[in-house]
Amino acid sequence: MDLTSTGQTTRCRVATPIYSAQLADVVALFSALDGCYRAVAAVDKDQPRVNVTAGCVPVQCGDSEIRSIYDHGFSESVYHLLSVRDDMFSIFKNTVPLLIIKVNGETLCAVVESDIPCEKTPAMQIGPNGIIEFIDEKGVTHKHELGEARGWYHFSIRVHQNRACQVDCVITDSKDFDSDALTQGRASGIRFQPFFISGAMTRNEELHGKGLFARGLHFNGTITPGNVVLSCECDRCKKSFQVRSYHAGFSNAGYFYSGSGKFTITVNDRIAGCPAALSEPNLSELAALEAALPLAPDGTKYRYANPFRCPHCTAPYIDFEANPGSRPGEYYGNYFVGAELLRYEPARE
Repeated sequence: MDLTSTGQTTRCRVATPIYSAQLADVVALFSALDGCYRAVAAVDKDQPRVNVTAGCVPVQCGDSEIRSIYDHGFSESVYHLLSVRDDMFSIFKNTVPLLIIKVNGETLCAVVESDIPCEKTPAMQIGPNGIIEFIDEKGVTHKHELGEARGWYHFSIRVHQNRACQVDCVITDSKDFDSDALTQGRASGIRFQPFFISGAMTRNEELHGKGLFARGLHFNGTITPGNVVLSCECDRCKKSFQVRSYHAGFSNAGYFYSGSGKFTITVNDRIAGCPAALSEPNLSELAALEAALPLAPDGTKYRYANPFRCPHCTAPYIDFEANPGSRPGEYYGNYFVGAELLRYEPARE
């Protein structure tokens, strides 16, 4: 890099050919040091160059100062100006948010890299039909409608070392959090679909079509309380929707989804062919039961292998056909908030 100085302005001529994107990185790196240096770039057919201008510095900014910063500052800290594409923002990694959480457009909290692993527990009073957004450092946004509930939302936002993010909230009438309110039925809760922040080793797309255990909305060995709703995000249209779950094993009732995905019907597990939790059904008895089930209110058929669908675009959300063998392990039946959980009553002989 050739450095020539004119007063307080130093022109850095890049002797090694670089891409324009890299030149922009050089400019951004100097410009990020606001209060010390400001930079603008120009590219001509002969030579790309960066004009670095001293800002609020107490001493003359000449060749030696810039060269010293380059040779001894950035290079020793791995911030080489010709390879800053990957490293330039690492000097700000403790202050640039990995994740910003907003409610109705107002920032609730933020998580920076130096925080993780961490749990943030902010609280906010929110009225009906609120919206929460999780915006990561790449601008990827997960937006959830909060529904009709109003009150004080007490959030638990956990970001793990692998950049997985889990969020739950308990909704109460008080600003002060009562840890017993949910289990005692004096509060309601929302569990938001977990996700991976950009840059994680796991891509969110790897979970498309998976069940609620794989997605982190239910956990083996732990019962999800009935006063907790799940806020899901469609894999295709990205819109959110809320569902309620019931434990098929403890309820002694299997479930079937309609072909449209809009309706869920339960069947007593004493009825032949009923799919019991964690076990494969008898196929002939299952076929006979499916034939006996009534049509859903919209005229579609109930089937054991029908997916649970997004209510907005009807894309499969829990896709049993795409994930063979997963159906027995999904022992929570699901239905949409505001919908009725139907029950099959066989005709008496």
